[in-house]
Amino acid sequence: MSDSEVITVAVVGASFAGLAVLKSIIRQYKQVFLHWQKTGEPYKLGRIQVYLIDPKRGFINTFAIPRAITNVEIAALTYASLDDLNLPYSVYSTEANNVKREDYDTEDAYNEAVKIDQLLQDRIEVRFIQGTVLEVYEHHLLIDDMEGDEIDLPFNYCVYVPGKKRLWPLNPEGFTKSSFMEEIYQAFTCIANSQYVTIAGGGIIGCQVATEVKARFSDKSVTLLHSGHAIPSLSNRFNKEDDGDLPTTELQVQALQKLKEMGIDVRLNSRALREVEIPDDKGRIRRYVLTKEQSHVRSDITLWCCKNEPITYPLLSTSLKEAVSPTDGSVLLNECCQVEGFPSVYSLGDVSNLQTMMNEKQLDLSLETIFGLVISSEIVSTNIIKSIVNAQNPSLDKKKLVRIEEVAAVAERVLGKDLCSAQHNEVVLSLGPEHCISQSVGVYKDETGHLRLKEGAVATDKPDVLELLKDMNTKRVGKLLNINFYDSDYQFKDTAPSPGTDNVSKNSDESSKKDSSVQLDNESNTDDINLEKGIGLLNQLDNLELADSDDDSKQS
Repeated sequence: MSDSEVITVAVVGASFAGLAVLKSIIRQYKQVFLHWQKTGEPYKLGRIQVYLIDPKRGFINTFAIPRAITNVEIAALTYASLDDLNLPYSVYSTEANNVKREDYDTEDAYNEAVKIDQLLQDRIEVRFIQGTVLEVYEHHLLIDDMEGDEIDLPFNYCVYVPGKKRLWPLNPEGFTKSSFMEEIYQAFTCIANSQYVTIAGGGIIGCQVATEVKARFSDKSVTLLHSGHAIPSLSNRFNKEDDGDLPTTELQVQALQKLKEMGIDVRLNSRALREVEIPDDKGRIRRYVLTKEQSHVRSDITLWCCKNEPITYPLLSTSLKEAVSPTDGSVLLNECCQVEGFPSVYSLGDVSNLQTMMNEKQLDLSLETIFGLVISSEIVSTNIIKSIVNAQNPSLDKKKLVRIEEVAAVAERVLGKDLCSAQHNEVVLSLGPEHCISQSVGVYKDETGHLRLKEGAVATDKPDVLELLKDMNTKRVGKLLNINFYDSDYQFKDTAPSPGTDNVSKNSDESSKKDSSVQLDNESNTDDINLEKGIGLLNQLDNLELADSDDDSKQS
């Protein structure tokens, strides 16, 4: 491949992981190119074109959905339209490409940065396709563009991160911000008009939904049904067949206590099967949830938080079906996050078995956390850039791909030595606007070879964590991914809007004019991390000398 040929990377899913990988790929490509430009080394690096494919014309902070369905104000803040994603080197976010004079100490440095930026404009392009991926092959995608046409997109590398399919209302389609607000308002109204609310599933999301509903509507009867012996369920961090044998943890003890204090009827070892309608003694039809134990739980509305599965149907009709687990439907990966048997396709997040692999190797990384997703995304983007360098420069010593065993080194580079252990494996359980429980967790194998939980200290209602949870980490996500959700000086209302009286339009596309440089206040110093700034993992992991920032002319 010559220097003038184009490398195509397809990112399937405008998810947290998808955007993190995309922006990290562009950053690391720039670092390699600028280093070689500076040194004059005669190495090749072709132009790069990155496609982002998703049915949504924007990004939803899915961490916020449990609160958004009971608080329209929060919902309006947690959707960033395409123009606000700051996609570098794209026609959608021109502000993301601007070189600003105030960022440079001297006129010469600024002029040099402008020249470099103009050079990169000819080498990097990011495009967005609003559509649904129908089939994934080893070197091309088949896409429905939502207008009745199909697109056959060839690629050199693909990152498959569509996430999991969840049930209403936890899976808003969110094609646009207007349609997202319509969906949220519909869910909000249904919950508001129901007296008996049942949450099926006691995982982290189920616990959060139950407490948000009860906190917002204290007069409602809220029941949480969970098939396991403790909440929240920890089966995603262990082999599922072992879950029933796990001892109850301190986090689970305190979570159960808090839910009961809030007046939520928690029923453990009770699996929800389906909704049924039964007439009462006056002939009126009443809705219930039928459990496996054949009991009936009164339920005007049931929020299913237990039925979710990886979105892998685009792989099942192609040769990649061999890489789909027959037991849980996840995408099977190798130790470099490549789809097993298909080195040109990568994956991560909850569509894959990456968490299971981390657990088996006793690596303390939770993909339920923001920082866990950032770290795993960095592994994938680094490996793609290394693969590009290897393919185009056979005379160079081959760059070894990063393996998941190196996650500790990656975490330290991303978060810093003092913060990595405290952040990438800390699970935070939000229990309504006023309460939360956090705990650092890890795994180890006992003498029988079974995975067990390694517990850290449990903290409740930490003020700094509650501050971050005001918007369910939306500002933090915006900072990490350089996304404009809302103005930094936005003032939250003291109470959530009520049905029919809220002043946030369900059709509004204009909630809060954004500021491209979101400033975070009252937050921990972990929020100085910004993936746009660059870490330079290539040089830190195998001695390829690269700049630590996006260009060498920028003055600190």
